[in-house]
Amino acid sequence: DGDATAGVRSRGVASWARSGEEGSGGANGNANANAIGVRQSSVSVAEGLTVPASAFYMVFLMIFLDSLGGSISAPVLPFYAKVFGCTTGQIGILFSSFSLAQMVFLPILGKLSDVVGRRKIMLASLFGSAVGGWAQGLAPTYAMLLAARAVSGASSAVVSTANVYVCDITTAGVRGEYLGYLMNANGAAFAFGPALGGGLSAFGLSVPLEVNGTLSFIGGVLACFCLPESPTFVSQQQGAVTREGSKRTRRRCKISAGVWAVCIVE
Repeated sequence: DGDATAGVRSRGVASWARSGEEGSGGANGNANANAIGVRQSSVSVAEGLTVPASAFYMVFLMIFLDSLGGSISAPVLPFYAKVFGCTTGQIGILFSSFSLAQMVFLPILGKLSDVVGRRKIMLASLFGSAVGGWAQGLAPTYAMLLAARAVSGASSAVVSTANVYVCDITTAGVRGEYLGYLMNANGAAFAFGPALGGGLSAFGLSVPLEVNGTLSFIGGVLACFCLPESPTFVSQQQGAVTREGSKRTRRRCKISAGVWAVCIVE
């Protein structure tokens, strides 16, 4: 049992197996192979599930593309809204509609990620963001623009679900490190996105919004082909969750609830 556990839990990415075919010798060999974690080409355990090292980089790219799209459209949105004759108050409502929809749907999507899987929620969020971005760029009226903003907000679960995904595939020793890398994707996007959005607005105020949708769509397509499901969710579906894993899940839920409360206060 100790050898099998050592094979399943490694320094970096974690993999979960269903049943043993190779015995303790195979588990020991895989424990050594897994020690490198994300920095190797793939992580596998005996006869179990394999987590490609590319999974983390795919999640990083998804967050970067989604955040880049949002940061590109944000600076031009007030000017775009004035095309519809919006007042300052109506422009404020545009921004509020996104955050309100986000506040309502993030907990729902988070719960669904435990039911249908992290991958499906991230895909739905990316494609939903694509629809929202395109709809904003093509909106004929203020009401349609407002509805499109709400769709974008309701579909903004990419970052939160990606954080859970990374928690699933990393061990405690390196989890903070890789979550930090993940947040760098968001920071890098907002470092370059507003300037890029300002430049794109020279071709039309709707162009940054349409580019926003396109970037999210590209992220969704890439994830369709390159992002595997979280091994934690797969093992849960197979009924192979250990008591230790259940405790980790409960702790993560408690922490998430606390973070959510802090975010609301802020």
